[in-house]
Parts: sequence; C-alpha cells; structure tokens
Amino acid sequence: MAVRRANPLLAIHPPLEKQDEVNDMVNVHVDSLRIVVELDHAETQTLVNAGSTTNLDGPIRGLLAAAGVAAATINVFAAAVAAYVAVQRELISRADQGAGVLLTMPWLLPGVIIPMPRHPQTNTPSNDWATKDEGVLVSPGGDVVTWRIERAVINPGVAVFRLENQVPDGWPPGTPPWGKAFILRDGQGGEWAVAAAGNSAAENGLYAHQLANGQSFTFRKPGTFGIWIDAFSISGIQNVNGGDRVTFTWVNDRF
Repeated sequence: MAVRRANPLLAIHPPLEKQDEVNDMVNVHVDSLRIVVELDHAETQTLVNAGSTTNLDGPIRGLLAAAGVAAATINVFAAAVAAYVAVQRELISRADQGAGVLLTMPWLLPGVIIPMPRHPQTNTPSNDWATKDEGVLVSPGGDVVTWRIERAVINPGVAVFRLENQVPDGWPPGTPPWGKAFILRDGQGGEWAVAAAGNSAAENGLYAHQLANGQSFTFRKPGTFGIWIDAFSISGIQNVNGGDRVTFTWVNDRF
C-alpha cells in the first residue's frame, strides 16, 4: 500500500543479534554501530569487587569471536573494558540498579566504554502478544513501549500501525524529546520507517493479506551522539487482523 517516504536519517541496520550465553548470563550483542556486553547483577558486582575483568575476559572474547569480530577489535574492546573497570568501579556500581549493566563501545569511538543500567525483558510478550488487546514491552536498555489494539474499527482490507511518541524529554533531561520510529515490514521485502518526532505521532499500514508473512517490526531510536540504533524487535504480526488499529506508545527512553 502507499507509504510515506522513509526518513533518510533512519538508515536501517541489522538488529542486535543476541549471541550464546556463557556462565549463565554473559551476553555480547554486536551490530553495525556498537558492541554491547550484558552482565547481570551478580556478575556486575563480581566485576566491581575484583576491579578487573579476569573472570569475564575469556567468555567475552569467545563470544566476540563467534560473532565474527576481528581479533584486533576484540583486543581493543577487551583492553578498553579492563581499563574502564580499573578506574570506574564506582560508576559501574551506580549504573547497576539491581539487574546488572550494559557496557557499550560504539564503533566510532574505539576504546570508549559507556555503562548503562540493564533492564531484563521480563515484560516483552511472546509471539502471541497480538492476541491480547493491550500490554507493555520493555527493552534490555529500559525503553518502555505500550501497545493497544482496537479490533475491527477500520476498513477490513487493511491494518494500521500507529506510533505515539510520549517520551517527556531528551538527553540531557529537560531538553526537547528526540524522535522515535519503528520499521514496518510486509514480509515480502518491503519496509518503511514510521517516524514520530517528540510529542507527535505517525502511522502507516499493511494490507490484510500482508499480515501473515512471518515478518518482524523493529523499534528504533537515537543512541549515542544521536546515531539511530535498533532498540528491540517484535514478531507475531500474524495475530493482527484486517480492520485492526494497533497503537504503540513509546513512554520511556533510557539513553
């Protein structure tokens, strides 16, 4: 169906790919913009108390290698994490709000580590999320997006997907809110960015016959230095029917 032209700033990058877990929790995520090490609370405390990455260096290196990261980059990342932990133990401890931390190195800033609180996706629905009329999605980074489905309220030949950006402010706090977006896919190779600036909304739709193609939608936001990144993805679109209007409301953004 007819769609708005995609925002050129919303260059589509591969979503974060979660690699195999090691030691019950350690995860490494790699995409075209960053490397992220995800640690739970116990591992974060071990890291802080030890003041070194000795216990985690091997698993982190192994996962980066499995993700196809070059050996030289692995060395840079491992050294950066070790150096950061050695001098910023207190900052890492403060970033841990009880669920652990995410340690991020942007590709544009090799050697720079950015700590953020980890928020497990305990509220992220399974593939049957759209069988419910409303609910909440929470990304690992703490982004909160609610959904509401109004059944059979529009033309039965289409389904509309709407994004409302209600994040109160940007970064630093008190500045105007940043835009948000999700990538709408038809499962046949077509995809479009549905982008909503701060305190606004945007929508687009699919024909009813495009809803059961096994596609996923990816939610995106500006990350470090305003570079757009993937926050999380959802599937289960086949449970939306023609005539439905789905409203996603982005209510919290953890930068």
